[in-house]
Amino acid sequence: FESLLTTESKTYAILELGRLEFSEGNIEKARNYFKSLLTAQNKTYAVLELGKLEYNEGNIEKARDYFKSLLNTKNRIYGITNLIILSIKEKNYLEAFKYLKELNDAEPIETITLIGLCTDICVISNAMIAKATLPEVKVIVDSACCAGVTPQSHNNALEAMKMCQIIIA
Repeated sequence: FESLLTTESKTYAILELGRLEFSEGNIEKARNYFKSLLTAQNKTYAVLELGKLEYNEGNIEKARDYFKSLLNTKNRIYGITNLIILSIKEKNYLEAFKYLKELNDAEPIETITLIGLCTDICVISNAMIAKATLPEVKVIVDSACCAGVTPQSHNNALEAMKMCQIIIA
């Protein structure tokens, strides 16, 4: 039966076994499955899974190193995207926007839509950084999915963003 499997289907099967072990809490088994694929022709998915595993285990720098290892490959967009996610999870928004600019350089972004709890703190800050980082990209704030500290501060933040060419939906 095993002789009927292609290299690609074997790789996929090992990847799924690693994901299953990870979901069951068997971290070392999962790590070993993923690491066994690092020599595969397309190791991108193994690197991504190892990065996610390390992040979930609290090994932030190891996770970052795995994602960064994809930056000089044909699959760099996967690395950049996960570095953006990692930066946001770590509340390092300036780093996230640096990678967002890199992503835009690799594959132009048409629209960024933001939502959040504090229109007058986080949402306005991130909207302004996004607009300053990528001035040609439409930045949209979905006001129905936001709330300010007070209704007045929410409305003031929305008005300020409108003045900066941020679209309020």
